[in-house]
Amino acid sequence: MAEFVFSFGTNKGNPFPERTGFSSLAMRCGSFVDKIIIDNQGFGGDGGSPTTKLLIDSDDFVSMVIINHGAVVDYLHFATRKGLFIAGGGGGGTPSTVIRGRLLGISGMTGYFVPGPAAPLVICNIKLRFLDPQVG
Repeated sequence: MAEFVFSFGTNKGNPFPERTGFSSLAMRCGSFVDKIIIDNQGFGGDGGSPTTKLLIDSDDFVSMVIINHGAVVDYLHFATRKGLFIAGGGGGGTPSTVIRGRLLGISGMTGYFVPGPAAPLVICNIKLRFLDPQVG
C-alpha cells in the first residue's frame, strides 16, 4: 500500500486542515467551488448554490475525484466505489481525474479570487490524500 497526495489550484489564501474519516460531503458552487462541506463543517464562502449531500456508508469510500482547476478550484466531482456522487462548479480551468484507491483526507486553502469588498470567498487549492492498496 502507498499514499499519494495530489494538489490542485494555487497555494494562496487561508489553509484549512486535513479532514479524515468523513461520512458526508457537500459543496456550494456557482462558477467556482465556493465551499466544501465535510461532515457538516464548511470551508470557504457562502456564494453559489448548495449541492445535495453525499452520504458515504461505512462500507463505501470516495474512489474518484474529477477536478477543474486554475487560479481556483473551478469544478469538483466526488464519486464513491458504489457509484454515488456529487458534482458542482463551472467549466473553467484544466481538467484532471484522480482514481487512486481510497480518498483518505481532504485539505486546502480558501481565498478571494479577485480583490475587492464584493469578491467571493472560494476554494483556491485542494489537496487530496489517497491510499492505493495495489502499490507498494
